[in-house]
Amino acid sequence: MQPGCHCSTGRKHGPYLYLYFRVYDPALGIHRLKKEYVKPRRVALLRRQIRQAKSQARRQHEAMRALLAAF
Repeated sequence: MQPGCHCSTGRKHGPYLYLYFRVYDPALGIHRLKKEYVKPRRVALLRRQIRQAKSQARRQHEAMRALLAAF
């Protein structure tokens, strides 16, 4: 611990942000949970990308439901 660091006064470092996601492991045939540290400057970009991906998945899901309802 360095004397000038704020953790020397009892305050902790952080906050630390992590992205959790599942990755398929073909050797075991299962999905594994992975964790990756996200630098603070990337948080806004990743949140936007996640929001866009979820929106696209919802649109694809609705399109698939419409196709299946036609049968």
